[in-house]
Amino acid sequence: MNKLLSAPLMSGFSLILFFSMQLNAQKKIELEYNLKQGQLYDYQIEVDQDISFKANEQTMTLDQLMKFGTTAEVVHTSNDSISIQTTIEHIESRQGIFGMELIYISDDTTTHTGMAAQMAMAMNQLIKASYTTSIDNKGNVIHMDFSQLVANNDVAGNLNTGNNFGLYPKRKVAVGDSWEQDLVPLEGSDMKTHATYTLKSFTGKKAVLGFEGVLRANDINGEDMKLEGTQSGELIVDRKTGWLISSIIEQEVEMEMEKDGMKFPATISGTVSITSSEK
Repeated sequence: MNKLLSAPLMSGFSLILFFSMQLNAQKKIELEYNLKQGQLYDYQIEVDQDISFKANEQTMTLDQLMKFGTTAEVVHTSNDSISIQTTIEHIESRQGIFGMELIYISDDTTTHTGMAAQMAMAMNQLIKASYTTSIDNKGNVIHMDFSQLVANNDVAGNLNTGNNFGLYPKRKVAVGDSWEQDLVPLEGSDMKTHATYTLKSFTGKKAVLGFEGVLRANDINGEDMKLEGTQSGELIVDRKTGWLISSIIEQEVEMEMEKDGMKFPATISGTVSITSSEK
């Protein structure tokens, strides 16, 4: 009897699933931030890059993996803004070039000596340092305070990947709808990122967003540097809070730095991955 019922039951289940998908494809949803003061999130950022550059007519490649373990706390909410304080708890850096590897792990003091000593001096100052980001309920950045990270602009740049927060439209959207946003650059940088988001799918709990970005800059931290690149990937966000659950962004960047009348071209290829969960 069970075998006779299995086919009709499976057929009925398939029809329900099909109609549910069709309804979701037509339904419009609103994406926005609905966070409460005191909410605490575990936030992990991983930047995996290959940097190829030319020096003395030779092409060299630096492999770099940076991992940041942070805690993000919602410290203030109002009708106009949401302030989030992020504290750095852990840093891991692995760099390889010419067959040599330079490793720094904030929790492992054995990596704070030798060739990594100079890096350790700079990185150790950042442990328990915090930075604050204020956004509106659509994720647009109102203000960023990286003053505690002033000792290391590279770290500030890696932490502010441009996709730490999803940017949401002012209208309701259906699956397939797209919207465009310009991301706010860090202070001291004229890097501009024009982003296009697309609602790819959603359930009652999550929404999946496609992401395409174009980067351009002519000056970064006072350095004469030309930069052009593209980003693409996917973000998964919590529909109830708007908070980013995870993202994976691929990037390809061409850059040229000029110093003492000499030009140094470089290519950066890599992936930026973020995962987060409420504590």
